[in-house]
Amino acid sequence: MGFLDKVKSQVEQVAKQGQEKLDDLQAKKKAEGLLRDLGAWYYAVQTGRDEGKGTAELDRIVADLRAHEAEHGPLGARDDDAAPAANAPTPPPVMAAPPTTPPPPPTDAVPPPPPGVIHGTPEVHEPGPDDPSVDEV
Repeated sequence: MGFLDKVKSQVEQVAKQGQEKLDDLQAKKKAEGLLRDLGAWYYAVQTGRDEGKGTAELDRIVADLRAHEAEHGPLGARDDDAAPAANAPTPPPVMAAPPTTPPPPPTDAVPPPPPGVIHGTPEVHEPGPDDPSVDEV
């Protein structure tokens, strides 16, 4: 089998998978529309707004839903519930719990400066003319 034949085979496989996914999405959208219509007609019957058509419409929609289930499987079933895909990414490894106590500081660490000290020199307060701490003479 030549290189172009392999490429063609892969392209056909990807196209088939894409078409299957598209068909699944269209079937799901149709089922959602039928369920919405079912609910709307049920509400119309319950509130007396169906103009006498409710029972026939409900029967028709239920028949459409049964046919849909016969073709596509039960409503609400998800493909990813059955089994994980072969090419699904693996989950990240479980990390070990962090230690309960922090490690001791290194012995050669310099302690932080006391409050009010900036870059190794104490903060100096220069009294100004409006400073209440200045005694007037």
